[in-house]
Order: sequence, then C-alpha cells, then structure tokens
Amino acid sequence: MPSLAFAKSTFGAVVQVSLRPSSRALGAPPPLPVPARPLTLKMLLDTGAQDTSVCSSKIDPSWGLYPATWYASGTLNGTSLVEVYELALSIHPSSGSVPFLELDPLNVASRPGDRFNGLPFHGVIGQDVLNRCRFVYDGLRHQCLLEY
Repeated sequence: MPSLAFAKSTFGAVVQVSLRPSSRALGAPPPLPVPARPLTLKMLLDTGAQDTSVCSSKIDPSWGLYPATWYASGTLNGTSLVEVYELALSIHPSSGSVPFLELDPLNVASRPGDRFNGLPFHGVIGQDVLNRCRFVYDGLRHQCLLEY
C-alpha cells in the first residue's frame, strides 16, 4: 500500500495537489488531445467535509468546463448554489514530484473564494477521497500519514 508521510502544519494536514480537467469531462479518453495546464495548490485533508471542494477562483476559465451538476448548500446566510465540476486530482509529496494518488474523474465542488481567505490552502479534500484511504493524524509528533 503506497504511503505518504508529511509534517502537520499549524492549520492541520495540508497537502500539495494538482487539479486539471477530467478526461471524461473533456469527452476524450486519456491522454487528453490538448494538454490542459494543471493547477497546483495546497488543500486541507478534512475528515468533517463530505465532499472535496476548491475555491471558485481556482477553476481555470481556459479549461472551458461547464458544471457537471449543481446543488443547494446551507450557509449561515441562507442557501447558496454550488457548482460541481468533473476534475482530475493528484496528491503530490512535493511540488513537481510524481503523484502519490491520482483520481480521474472526481466531482469537485466550487466554493466562494472568501471561504478560504487568509488561509494557506485553497480547498479541502473530503470524505469522498479519504474514505478510499487510511489517514493517521499524529498530533503529538506533528506528523500525518496517508495510505492508499
């Protein structure tokens, strides 16, 4: 079982991720006919989140994607409409390295940008991904372990 060990940050279990359009969303089998520029960002492993979501400003308009679906989400200020995109997600041990885990396709919710303002990450990886893994959070040693 491949494993990824990493230091816990002040904000918790934050990992390096790359996102790109899913091959299915583009209607083509892998490899993609036109390589889409992947987006590299940090995301928090969040065991309390049901779904993986990313800051809406991080969905690259040049990808030409349309939402695969929408759903209503309750907030403190009422209900908001959340767009969901079919993306490919890769978790990397470090920037530019070979991915530890790749999921294509994965439904990723697009959340308003202000949700992550002031935080060192731009999205959360939720139970939709974590339920496929073994995740160990060692607060005493400030270490995390993710196995897939």
